[in-house]
Amino acid sequence: MAKVGQNLLDIDAAAQQLGHPAGVGAKWRLNATEVIKQAAVASLGATVRDTPLMFWRMTSGHVPGHAYTRWMQIERDKVLHAADGTMWVRATADLDNVGPIAAACIMLTSAAWKQWDERRVDHRVNQP
Repeated sequence: MAKVGQNLLDIDAAAQQLGHPAGVGAKWRLNATEVIKQAAVASLGATVRDTPLMFWRMTSGHVPGHAYTRWMQIERDKVLHAADGTMWVRATADLDNVGPIAAACIMLTSAAWKQWDERRVDHRVNQP
C-alpha cells in the first residue's frame, strides 16, 4: 500500500509541474474521448481534426454492445419480429463503414510516430 501512496504523490507532483493545483493529479481519471481529442489537436490539421472524435463518438458503443452504434449498419430488409415479441436485425459493415475509421486510426498513429521520431534523443551519443 505504501507503493500506491508514493505513486499517487509522484503523479500529483508531475501534475503540479504541468501547472495543475496540488491534489488534482492523484484524482485524475483517463478519459478516452479527451485522449482522442488531444491527439487529433496535436497531430492533425484544423480541417480534419474533428473527424477522429466524431468516429469515436459514433462507434465507441460497439465495445459494450450498445445497439445504437450499429443503427446505420442495420439491413432494413433483414428485420425479424419473433413470436416472443423480440426483434432481431442483421447488421453489416463494408469498406464505406470501416474505411474512414481505419484511416483516422492510421492518421493519428502516423502522426504519433512522426512526433516520436522528431523528439527522440539518442542518449548513447556523446557518452564518455
